[in-house]
Amino acid sequence: QKTDVMLASDNRKYMENISLSVNRLGSLVNDILEVSRLEDNRIPINILIVDPEPLIRGCIEEMKSEIIRKGLTLNFFPLNIRPIKADPERLKQVVINLISNSIKYTPKGKIDVTLATKDDVMQIIIADTGIGISAEEQANLFQKFYKIQNEHTKNVESTGLGLWIAADLTRRMNGKITVESIGGV
Repeated sequence: QKTDVMLASDNRKYMENISLSVNRLGSLVNDILEVSRLEDNRIPINILIVDPEPLIRGCIEEMKSEIIRKGLTLNFFPLNIRPIKADPERLKQVVINLISNSIKYTPKGKIDVTLATKDDVMQIIIADTGIGISAEEQANLFQKFYKIQNEHTKNVESTGLGLWIAADLTRRMNGKITVESIGGV
């Protein structure tokens, strides 16, 4: 019976590894297809009047299991919210990409998502206690296939496409995406 338990345990580990590999490959294929559609202008942008608070809450809820698995805390601060003009599906895609990135590069601590209106502009600010990004890395951050390569990122799984996709979709919705960080902070 010990042999059966050991085989079951080994099989479970193999299945978990296969599942992770399939998910990773699926993400890569989806990202590459999304880049292709964006470059060929084959993604329709349907601008609507959107209440951003429930949309952002939904994104956070979708990412909750990953946040818990990593042992992070996520706080949401909705401040002075007004409806905005955006494609709700594409806005959701952008926010999920950004939160996912924060999760990947935050080994411990917290992620704060703030939704606020400032000077008639809706801001979605995602701040984390992650590894920080140097000025040189920031200059390339929204380029296709760019991944920060250092001691802290060597085990982070990434296609290097998520931020490019987020930036392109944001631009197509007449928005702007920026980053502020200090390397190692």
